[in-house]
Amino acid sequence: MQLSVFQYISKYFSIFQCISKYFNTFPFISKTLFMKKLLVSLLFTFSFLMVFSQDYNIQYQKFDHLTRPEVRNPIQIPNIQGYITMKCDFHMHTYFSDGEVTPSMRIKEAWSEGLDAIAITEHNKIKDDQSNADLNKSYFLAKRKADETGLLLIRAIEYTDKNEVGHMNFLFIDDANQYARQKIEPEAAVELAASKGAFVIYNHPGWPDKNSDLSDFQKKFIAQKKIGAIEVFNEMEFYPQTIDFCLDNQLAPVGCSDVHPAIGYQYDLNVVKRPMTLVFAKEATLDGIKEALLAGRSLAYSNNLLAGKAEYIIAVFDQSLKVQKITEIKEETVFNVTNTSDITFILSADGEDMVFPGGKVTQIRVKKADFSKTYSMKNGFCGAKKYASVSLPLK
Repeated sequence: MQLSVFQYISKYFSIFQCISKYFNTFPFISKTLFMKKLLVSLLFTFSFLMVFSQDYNIQYQKFDHLTRPEVRNPIQIPNIQGYITMKCDFHMHTYFSDGEVTPSMRIKEAWSEGLDAIAITEHNKIKDDQSNADLNKSYFLAKRKADETGLLLIRAIEYTDKNEVGHMNFLFIDDANQYARQKIEPEAAVELAASKGAFVIYNHPGWPDKNSDLSDFQKKFIAQKKIGAIEVFNEMEFYPQTIDFCLDNQLAPVGCSDVHPAIGYQYDLNVVKRPMTLVFAKEATLDGIKEALLAGRSLAYSNNLLAGKAEYIIAVFDQSLKVQKITEIKEETVFNVTNTSDITFILSADGEDMVFPGGKVTQIRVKKADFSKTYSMKNGFCGAKKYASVSLPLK
């Protein structure tokens, strides 16, 4: 019969008492040395018993500690100008079109990474063996998981057509089946989306020929305010001149992952964050996101780059840095600069770079004459070839 750990301890305590009586009877034996060895032996025995004190099941065992905990890694980017900074990804796929994972997995990925809202944008032409399938099914399956996690899910679809039309994401739609490719032509699709209050994004403008110029089709609907955003970043690609298109036409710049496989398979999330859109919303709701996009309050983000209006880039920079004066040494003042965001800011002036790593404290020395010095933020694009200008909040 197997003894419990307490029975083993009682047994060894009884033996210990017997040995003590033995030493009292024969005092000439070296009690100190023997007791040291005995105590070490008891310690190892006790540790062994603690491991195997429970019944050892040779039929079944489960390693619960190997299960990855459901944890969320918040993205640290500050709120600005009285708005809530929402971290969003408006372009991705599941196996209901040409993606490789389930709709619920897209929710789990996004929640774990710290995103606030996503849109699953299946293509409007589904697989040949599902010609009569419901284009809304992916959304409804994802919505169940989204409601469990608190992630905001936007109902959407990607409308795809020939090159001069390109690909467009229709966000905040009421029924994806209306946009099935065999049912509706491109112009009619945009008109329908506009009439129903959907928000239209022109996708990956540099695909497939690496030329991000706008076609007549896109210019027409941008002029009519029926296309409201352009992807500045898509997956691994950057289209600098689209920043100018956005600013010239009051469009919202967006960054999107356009992920098809598992997100951790496509991006090394230990090194980078997925492309995303920073939306500056009045409230953390779907309506809040939509209102902000219509007003053009967004920045595109990817690969530690920000793109969009200079005022938003500067505001993110200013709210991210916390400055503490340490001491003065001759003509210089020493500061500790804490970057509370996950964005590493790269500044340049007079041929020299100054870097403030995300989530780190950087110590700098600045001459008093340079307190108001202006720097170009090399990772803050407010134009195709233009950087946002910032000053360190030293005063």
